[in-house]
Amino acid sequence: MELKKETALCEAILFLESEPLTVKVLSNKAQLSEEVVEKCIENLKEKYRDPSCGVELSMITGGYCLVPKKDYWEQKT
Repeated sequence: MELKKETALCEAILFLESEPLTVKVLSNKAQLSEEVVEKCIENLKEKYRDPSCGVELSMITGGYCLVPKKDYWEQKT
């Protein structure tokens, strides 16, 4: 099960939200089952592992959010 459209929907919701979202909240907003959302989260993690992506999916205070990869925002000394 690829879940391309569902993964894209979860990505869009995460992009638009300013606070981290739990799987349950993301499931409610996307109107998808928690099982499908968990698979979408895994798909996004895999997508963002690519070095050409400037963002990553991060777990903060029990919820997921999109953040810039540290390589791109940490000051180099």
